[in-house]
Amino acid sequence: MNRINLNLDKQQYISSDKITGSVVLSLREPLKAKKLSVNLIVTKKIKRMSIPSVSQGSVGVSGSSSNSRLYSFELILDTEKEYADGEEYPFEISIPSEAVQKSAGGQNSVGGILGGALSILSQISPIGQSVYLYKIEARLDIPWKIDLTSDVDITIE
Repeated sequence: MNRINLNLDKQQYISSDKITGSVVLSLREPLKAKKLSVNLIVTKKIKRMSIPSVSQGSVGVSGSSSNSRLYSFELILDTEKEYADGEEYPFEISIPSEAVQKSAGGQNSVGGILGGALSILSQISPIGQSVYLYKIEARLDIPWKIDLTSDVDITIE
C-alpha cells in the first residue's frame, strides 16, 4: 500500500515559530506525480446551539456546526517526476502573519456585564462559538488517481 508519512518536530507553536518536519514516501513501486507539497491550513469551525424548547415536559436543544477554510499556504517540495520509495523531504515553513491575523481577527473580546451576557447567549442561541483549527497537510499529487495525503493537527498561539 502506498503511503505518505508526515513528521513534525512538534505540534504546538507560537506565531513567531517556524514549522519544521519531513515528508517520507512509502511506495510499493516508483510513482509518477505532478508535485509533492506541504500545506498550512486554517479552518474556522462555527458551533451553533438553538434556543432550548420545552414541549410536553421534555427539553430539546439542537445544534449544528459548519467549517470554512480561512487560509491556506502551499510549500512545494518537489515538482513533476517519478517518486521512489523511501525518499525523504525536509521542510520549514515560517508561520505567515496572515494565518494568525485571519484567525484572531474574527474574535472580539468584550468585558464586563455585556461580555458575560454574550458568552451565555452564545451557548444557548443561534449566535454560536468560533473555533480556529490549524493543520499541516502533505500531498503527493498523482494524475488520474487518488492523491496520497497525510495531515497533522497543530496549535498556534
